Amino acid sequence: MSNRLHQWGEIRRLAESMLEAAHNGLWDQVIETEAVRRELLDAFFSQPATSEEASVLEEGIRAMLQSDQEILALGRTEQQRIGGELATLSTGRKASAAYARNR
Repeated sequence: MSNRLHQWGEIRRLAESMLEAAHNGLWDQVIETEAVRRELLDAFFSQPATSEEASVLEEGIRAMLQSDQEILALGRTEQQRIGGELATLSTGRKASAAYARNR
């Protein structure tokens, strides 16, 4: 396997790791892994792809785009969950403050 295809395999592995972390709610890990993946992608695509790499890259790019979309959907769901918890906390604080004022 060429060095570039080895690099590409590492980029793909990081994308899979990000998706797994997102499914497990490990958002800090998703963010850290994405930063590493972005650096590797920037370095990888600083050189043009060869025709021999094209089909492998096309498949990988499609898979990563799909994975990234799934991560975004999971993130939106988590954001909504947290928003609901914050609203509940805010309501509880308001109720406690009202109770304290009316004692």
